[in-house]
Formats: sequence, C-alpha cells, structure tokens
Amino acid sequence: MDRRQPTSMDTNSVFLAFKYVGCIILLLVGLYVPLQALPEPSVSIRQQVSLDSNVMYGNVLASSTLLTTSVDDLSLTIGLRVLEDLRDVTVQAAYALPSSLTLTRGAMEAAAHVGWGLADSSHMDGVLAYAQQLDVGTMVSANLALGIQAHASLIPSLEEPLFNLLPYLRLSLSVAPIDKLFLTTTLSTTTLFEYSAQCWAPVVGIDAAYRFTNAVLVGFSAFVRFSDIHPETVLILSQEVGVYVILQS
Repeated sequence: MDRRQPTSMDTNSVFLAFKYVGCIILLLVGLYVPLQALPEPSVSIRQQVSLDSNVMYGNVLASSTLLTTSVDDLSLTIGLRVLEDLRDVTVQAAYALPSSLTLTRGAMEAAAHVGWGLADSSHMDGVLAYAQQLDVGTMVSANLALGIQAHASLIPSLEEPLFNLLPYLRLSLSVAPIDKLFLTTTLSTTTLFEYSAQCWAPVVGIDAAYRFTNAVLVGFSAFVRFSDIHPETVLILSQEVGVYVILQS
C-alpha cells in the first residue's frame, strides 16, 4: 500500500493554518474585555444551511454560523463554515464614522479569513475597505465599499506560497417593498467565507429576508462566483443557494 509521507509543505500548511486561527482567537479575546465595559451590546446569531456547488468538489451541503455583536458604532462578527472536509473561519469588524448628513453613513471595514482542508492546502485572506451608505427614505438604500484584499495560498505541490494583492469592491442595493420584507442584490469580489483574490472575479448575489418579530428574521440567499473576466473563458467557479434564520437580542 502506497502511503504518502508528510512533506515539509504539509507540516507548514497545517502549522500556519493553526497559527492564523490562534491569532483570530486571541483577537477575539482581546476585543472581548473592552467590549464588556461598553453599554449593553446587541447580539445576533445567524445559522444557514446551503447547497454549494464548486468546480473543485462538486455539489455538497454546507452549514455556517455567524455571531455578531454591536456596541454603539462598532460591530464584530466571527463565523464558522463546515463543508465536508473543509473548514472556514472568518472575522469581520466595522466601525461607523461620524457624519453630519442624515442620508449618508460611512464606515471602515476589515475582514480576515482562514480556510483549510482541501487537498492539504490552506488559504488566508484579508480585506480593508471604506464603505459609504446612502439611504433614500425608509425603503431604499445603496452601499458602496472600496478597498484592498490580500490572499495567500499554501499548496503542498508548490514549493512557494501564492500571494496576491488586488482591489476590493462591493456594491449593494437594498429595497423594502413592503413592511418587514427586505430584498438585496450585491456585486462584490468576496462572499462571507470565500475570497477570489487570486483573480479579480465578480460575485453576484441576491438575498430576501422577512422579519417575523423583532428577534427573529428568516431569509433566503444565493450567489454565483465567476472566473476572471475574459469573454472567451468565463466560468462559474462556485454557486450557493441557502436558507437562514437570524436570532437577535
């Protein structure tokens, strides 16, 4: 029986994956203490079940959990996705900037992501962006975020890691056509758990949610992630359809 011996690249990939997960945990612990001194944070939990289709692993079920806490102008989110042998951890933070205008709101956003479990490889991503939101009455809002995203891939078959640095973009339009119903369309270069920074690939998504009570919101989401934009070679790299529930305090 042929048993592949672990290589130094395998060991380094596992070590770095755990290193970055450890950094995320330390970051959360470091933020937890000062958050306790702030007035009454609001907390929400989002649980989603999805059917995910990817060129690498076919059609599989995925489960993801997001925990978000918000205090005044600061919000922090940590999430975990389980997809067969794949594991993804994400941390996102946003800080609302002061504004003298009632129709617009600005925010600084940062995100970090670690994924591992596919062919002994691991992937690390980071995003830093400025977001501007425009509210048109109570029914329509638009959001534009611009920044940079960095990506590193550790693959056992390659002697050196892959690095890339590209622009980050997110454009979304939200509409509330009737009371308690929210519809959102998004064009971006990332999803909650996947980053396409090895090529500047667009992600198109839709989301529909209905608020049953102040504490319970149920929704449906879907996205399609394309390959790099070349008219003769455009491919669908991944797509996902899911349902979710959000519990809020």
